[in-house]
Amino acid sequence: MPRPPQGRLQRRGLEDYLTHVPLSYAALRVTRPNVAHAWFQTDALAAARYGRVTGRPVVHSYMGIPDHRGLMWRRRRLEITQRAIAGADVTVALSRHVAGEFRRWLGVETSVIPAPVDVDSFRPSGARTDDPTAICAAAPVPH
Repeated sequence: MPRPPQGRLQRRGLEDYLTHVPLSYAALRVTRPNVAHAWFQTDALAAARYGRVTGRPVVHSYMGIPDHRGLMWRRRRLEITQRAIAGADVTVALSRHVAGEFRRWLGVETSVIPAPVDVDSFRPSGARTDDPTAICAAAPVPH
């Protein structure tokens, strides 16, 4: 999904990706998925509305730790997070620790579904080189 300009909202300290919410909702209405699954709080707002209108389930996967500092990082983040949780049929935490932080800071019970990791794909093979290689996946030029 393209993201409309959000510079003015960012300068005011508001939550990221608020301009994306209407497009996310429109995409849900056009594609009509059986389940709306959001990975960011603002998208969860669109998913929650879709769920209310269609009666279809909404899953909100929280990609982080909902601690006090993070919830206060941007204006309205706490409110948006609370609305996302309230509008979802289930909010998913990636670990028991994250679920504990949901209880501590938001008074909410979440389901824990750890991110899948294929440990066989990440086993070291052979001897290590004397000269380590550092890899950075960031874009080589600023956007």
